[in-house]
Amino acid sequence: MPERLKGIENLDWSKELGREVTVLNDAHAACLAEYYGYFQSQNIKNMLLLTLGTGVGGGVIINGELYQGAMQRAGHFGHTTVDHMGNPTMTNMVGSLEYAFGNFSVKERTHGQFDSVKDLVAAYHRGETLATYWWLSSVQKLATALASLTNAFAPELIVIGGGITAGAGDLLMKPLQEFLPLYSWSPDGSLPAIKAAHFQGYAGAMGAAFYAKSKFKTNQK
Repeated sequence: MPERLKGIENLDWSKELGREVTVLNDAHAACLAEYYGYFQSQNIKNMLLLTLGTGVGGGVIINGELYQGAMQRAGHFGHTTVDHMGNPTMTNMVGSLEYAFGNFSVKERTHGQFDSVKDLVAAYHRGETLATYWWLSSVQKLATALASLTNAFAPELIVIGGGITAGAGDLLMKPLQEFLPLYSWSPDGSLPAIKAAHFQGYAGAMGAAFYAKSKFKTNQK
């Protein structure tokens, strides 16, 4: 992650620490926790997870396995476009979902009116007109992104986690459920279930443990 961890880019952790080290994206870890720790038991085989916080991360489960792709980059749903006329972000992607929903950009996209998504959601809950417009615009863009991802991956379940989800609760999930059918293509009349993450703040640590355990078992064979 250029510019994020200056001084340790390309560090060989295994060499420096003298033992085998595996590295896992935080949203991938959360995805593993939600899947293996909760949703796998519900006969789910294909699942997407999005984390809504400072930015927007994600993870993909395909046929019961975490899909990471080349360079472990799969699942960067925040760096997909929901507005081709929007501002570019760190990856040079214009109008990204991360800009539309992330906490880092809320001050800019609300013209300096709100310093955090938490404040924006609170004003929306009070019924303030501009807050309602900005919040529902963000939720609408999230709905278009989920509809697009459904077309690409055809999951049975989409899990929404992260600090924004935990803080907003039904103020996010209810309008999201209402927007989603407007943009979804459903030949058989069914849509993937949309559920809030079960483990929330513990998911990253739990998923990292699941991942380390799986790597240990693989290396023992």
